[in-house]
Amino acid sequence: MGNSISISLHNGKRISRQHNNRTMTLHQKHIDPKRTSLNKTYIDLSLDEAYEKLFGAALEEYNSKQKRKDRKIPNYLKHIQNHQDAKGQAQPSYEMIVQFGSEKASVPPEEASQMLEEYIRGFIKRNPNLFVYGCYLHMDETTPHLHIDYIPFSDGYKKGLTRQAGLNRALDAQGIPHEEKTTQQITWQSTEREILKEIALAHSYTVASPTKEKRKHVEQEVFRDAQQKGEEYIRDLEEKGKRYVRIIKKKAQEEKEAILQAQSLEKEALEKEIQTLSMQKASLEEKIDSLNHQLVYTSGLDPKDRFIKKQEQQLKEKDKQISELTEKLTKAESILQTVPQLWEQYDASLHEKIFEEQEEQEDSPRVHFVWD
Repeated sequence: MGNSISISLHNGKRISRQHNNRTMTLHQKHIDPKRTSLNKTYIDLSLDEAYEKLFGAALEEYNSKQKRKDRKIPNYLKHIQNHQDAKGQAQPSYEMIVQFGSEKASVPPEEASQMLEEYIRGFIKRNPNLFVYGCYLHMDETTPHLHIDYIPFSDGYKKGLTRQAGLNRALDAQGIPHEEKTTQQITWQSTEREILKEIALAHSYTVASPTKEKRKHVEQEVFRDAQQKGEEYIRDLEEKGKRYVRIIKKKAQEEKEAILQAQSLEKEALEKEIQTLSMQKASLEEKIDSLNHQLVYTSGLDPKDRFIKKQEQQLKEKDKQISELTEKLTKAESILQTVPQLWEQYDASLHEKIFEEQEEQEDSPRVHFVWD
């Protein structure tokens, strides 16, 4: 037998396609750009493409049977993402990271690459209910390792889609047993570790048994890789939050300006109408004065008297209209005076909410991983 090496297998939910296929824009210290050309990409689908390929037909069949529009599922991936935090609900996808050797006891790069390729070929055959949509060999870090991104699925559902995502049902379909004092996932991962051990033995390496302390932590290279993904994820969330705040502020400003403009136009229209009515009132008053003056010399003439009364009635109606419009104008001016105050309150509330969200983000751990 040859040298003694360690084997590492980590199964998690954090996935960074940009890190895996090296399309990231930020340089990472533990990556050697001179060796990036040695990396290999075996499979590289986006999660959207993978879900369409895996669940497209089942989704189309399900929607065709729904008579009510609100029961249809427009996008199965988004449907899973919106329910992934609920108890018992499926995760959209998972990632497994495996490697042979470590920084202290390494395997020659070419041989490590061959061993990892043997593993992924067998992984796909052993796990027909784990759809691999991303597989990447990294040779530009301290120790060669493999990223396997997969979607667990199973068929035969009677409720909802006939094919659905879900790790437990997928492992059931593969015949992974439920054992006491452990989970089905741990049983499956133990089986996969045994496969890694068999490949190492076939290449004349002995596998060192990890100490209890080592079992608590993934190998240094894998940890760095996963930590970088977490940091990229946090940066992405922060950037999305900033864009969201900018959009909200822009919309609020546009609504404020629209309200002010509408109120200003309404006030202007009221003022014009009051001005018109005031001119009509003045004209009527002038006519009444003239007729009253004529009555001094023509008292007792009923037609003139009836005409004056009619003019006076019209004048009263104009006075009433002017009074109503004046009241509307007063209300409009009052609204215009309160709009800036309401805007200040809304702006203060928005800043307070953003500040609280930032505090919550700062108080929460930036990266959290559960290692097996």
